[in-house]
Amino acid sequence: MLNTEVDPYWLNESPPKLKWQIKHELTKLAIEGLFSIPELVTQSHQQGSSSSSSIEKQVLQIGCGEDATWAIEVASRNSKWIVIGLDEIDSYPSNAPKNFKLMKCRDILQALKMFSNATFDFIAPRFLNMNFSFLQYQQVVTECIRITKPGGLIEVLEMDLRIYYDRLLSSSVTQLLNTEVIKVVESKGFDPRLARHLQDLILDLDVQSEIRYISLPLGVWGENNGKSCRTEGELEYKTDVMDIELDSNRAFMNLHIMVIHVK
Repeated sequence: MLNTEVDPYWLNESPPKLKWQIKHELTKLAIEGLFSIPELVTQSHQQGSSSSSSIEKQVLQIGCGEDATWAIEVASRNSKWIVIGLDEIDSYPSNAPKNFKLMKCRDILQALKMFSNATFDFIAPRFLNMNFSFLQYQQVVTECIRITKPGGLIEVLEMDLRIYYDRLLSSSVTQLLNTEVIKVVESKGFDPRLARHLQDLILDLDVQSEIRYISLPLGVWGENNGKSCRTEGELEYKTDVMDIELDSNRAFMNLHIMVIHVK
């Protein structure tokens, strides 16, 4: 008999460290690096080389996770940057470089309000749609804009929680999963469609933004990225039927990116 329950692994409120590491690697693969913003990529490469570049930055990641994998890698590659990871966690990652700091808190929004205006050059809120309602997320983004320096950047990354198809041959299990995911997420007071409406987070704010999305294949047809998405799966669903449907329908999910330019 087919197991019709959503795998709770990706909904776990305290995901294992391994999950954060895999998510980090998948995101790097999707955006082709640590950032989707060309000027930051260039500056990071300068820091990582033998160049005598004196670029210094204050960087904040919101929702860094137990391992702070992204923040630690950014700090390790950019010794002149000060990188802060902010999250509601108890543990401290091991082997962190000296220019990385973890800020533990009980409430992310309240913690953001403690920072002074124009503190950071770059802020990375990543995958927060399972932590905040839409209105709370708006408040988080508003605070990010306040604490970002003029000329600074905010890069918001969110995954659309729906599975899409390039072609539709059969989808009974996949449709069931889509329905169950939406039901579970909404029951927790979150918006499963938030990633598709990132622009609404800054609707009444005087900022410039760029919004795009990247489609990530699920299953064997997507080669390395697709296999990884299926294996780690924020949508891991351990049935042969699901695997067949992902491949035959050329299934994919969308990673949405919003870059905010602070004036």
